[in-house]
Amino acid sequence: MSYEFEVSDGELRVILGWMHSMIWQTPVASQELVSHRDFSDFKNYIHPEDWEVIMQAAIQAEWKLQVEGHKYFINQSLPYEISMAEALESWKRLVHGPVCVAIYEMGLEKEFPGKSEDSLVLSVIHHWHQLKEGKGGTVSALEAVLSYGSLFAPTDDSRFDFQLRKSFFYSWHPRHQKDLAESARQG
Repeated sequence: MSYEFEVSDGELRVILGWMHSMIWQTPVASQELVSHRDFSDFKNYIHPEDWEVIMQAAIQAEWKLQVEGHKYFINQSLPYEISMAEALESWKRLVHGPVCVAIYEMGLEKEFPGKSEDSLVLSVIHHWHQLKEGKGGTVSALEAVLSYGSLFAPTDDSRFDFQLRKSFFYSWHPRHQKDLAESARQG
């Protein structure tokens, strides 16, 4: 029997990564999975009532990977190794908390009514990581939320609204005022 319901490529990759790690007992980053088209029929064999259970398990596995990655990077700069409990507290304070606050301050959750809170937060965290890699690590959670909304909000009007907010953010944020003054002198 086949069931029709929406699932994003990212959600499918998270689920497949979790399933891979459960079956083969080896962790795999969801980004390392083969393309979505190779698994296009996968979702049709899961009953919609079971989907939430599978998604929640996959999201929990992804949260664990997030905290383990955070722990790894913290331990790179310390002469001792922090515990998973310490890494979790640090991750909540430095990653999860700021992203959640920014999502609700900007109303991003209203733009994705069909997406779970956990799934949206993970999507923004992944986007934030990509932005930091591209800009050398100087990106705030608020910038990541504004960027995510300007790129992925479901309607043109919503994307435009987030683009305006992003432009306004860059025009008043103290860190960027120096860059704007420099640009005005050069240009």
